[in-house]
Amino acid sequence: MTKKHLFWDSCAFIAYLNDESEAYDTASLKAYISNLGKPNGCEIYTSAIALAEITPKKLITSKFGSFDEFLRDAKGAIHILDAGPNECQTAALLKDVEYQKSGNTGR
Repeated sequence: MTKKHLFWDSCAFIAYLNDESEAYDTASLKAYISNLGKPNGCEIYTSAIALAEITPKKLITSKFGSFDEFLRDAKGAIHILDAGPNECQTAALLKDVEYQKSGNTGR
């Protein structure tokens, strides 16, 4: 088994931190978080923009404290990537691509 490298948008973190299982597949999110940093586990990447999007008011039911505290607890297995003009332009193009189900139940 090889290490997984995942990119999470702020909505994935908010769903996980608030345990929004009625609207999202938080069981899968929890499984990834439990494997953070393990040799065959996963690494999660997110944009620096997520730091501005995950506000204290959005973590209404979170048991983890602030997003900053959560990142510190992850001990470096969640990587914050800079979002310069090129990255933002590419993100805008990707946001316009419609999601297509690929036959499995996960995205």
